[in-house]
Amino acid sequence: MQRKREYVQLRLLRASLQHDSDNKNATSTATTDPPHIPLLEIPFEALELKQILGEGNFGKVYLAIYNIIPEEGKDPESCKVAVKFPKEGSSEEQKQDIHREAQMLAKMRHPNIIRLLGIVRSQTIGIVSEFMALGDLNGLLKTRGPDSRMFGGESGSEAQLRTLGMEDLVNVAIQVGSGLKYLTDRHFVHRDLATRNCLVGENLTVKIGDFGLSREVYSSDYYRFGNGKSLLPLRWMPPESIMYRTFSVQSDVWSFGVVLWEIFSYGKQPWFGCSNDEVLRLVISGQVQRCPENCPRSVYNIMLATWKTSPENRIPIGNALDLLHEVTNNINIYLEIQAGVMDLDILEQSIS
Repeated sequence: MQRKREYVQLRLLRASLQHDSDNKNATSTATTDPPHIPLLEIPFEALELKQILGEGNFGKVYLAIYNIIPEEGKDPESCKVAVKFPKEGSSEEQKQDIHREAQMLAKMRHPNIIRLLGIVRSQTIGIVSEFMALGDLNGLLKTRGPDSRMFGGESGSEAQLRTLGMEDLVNVAIQVGSGLKYLTDRHFVHRDLATRNCLVGENLTVKIGDFGLSREVYSSDYYRFGNGKSLLPLRWMPPESIMYRTFSVQSDVWSFGVVLWEIFSYGKQPWFGCSNDEVLRLVISGQVQRCPENCPRSVYNIMLATWKTSPENRIPIGNALDLLHEVTNNINIYLEIQAGVMDLDILEQSIS
């Protein structure tokens, strides 16, 4: 029975990933959902651990091959997955937290949300999710931007090799926004939306996720308040989250504006050049970041609409998505500006 469930699970996974490939530009207006994949307990013996994708105080994340022993008369099946194990010596409470997290994430079904496949038990409990071949979005933006030679990008598929253009950036922004709208519609608050927590697959498919890696790999992005033990993503946080530790769908909208800034600056750290204490003062005093170089003014206006001091005055994520779609309608104009064909004043008149 377990073997049959595993086989069906993998079939559903393949169908789901094919759905994502067929709908790589999927947005919140998509009319179909990917097939439902129920949470499965995967035998440790079915996983072939290949390499460590990341590690830190939380534990380790592995690239693994998920091998399914088929039913009689069926061909063997396998696929790449990511497996997250907590650090050794985790308490029972921590293990239960992981199990609850897995159960919650298993309910998320959207082309732009990372797909959790199941849990695995060995000496401890682990989370198995889909593997995204191109890594996190922040790294991709840096290695496929104008300054990519500084970062020594690896060779690979066409999507990996070419520099990301304006059309790519807008498409990436729409995908992140679409995933956030899905979470918001279900009253789920992410609390740590950033390009480091978005993963990229083939065809530049972007999905929101959080392997728990970012606080180790991107430690400079986090700030420890006072004598507290919690590390918080200060540069992505609105004033109310900084001052009162209040998080909501509106605070996620603020973070989405910072993600837009990251995308159109090709992965630069928000408030680059400022210390955490300086950022703290700037945000609380109502200061915002400048428009990234070559970023369309209409996109920067969306950022400004997400950075309103009062949470209730921030643009709803659905409205922000609508405006991003309008940007795609003018993408040829933006490209002409970049090429020096059209004057910026003409563009401003055309969209005013």
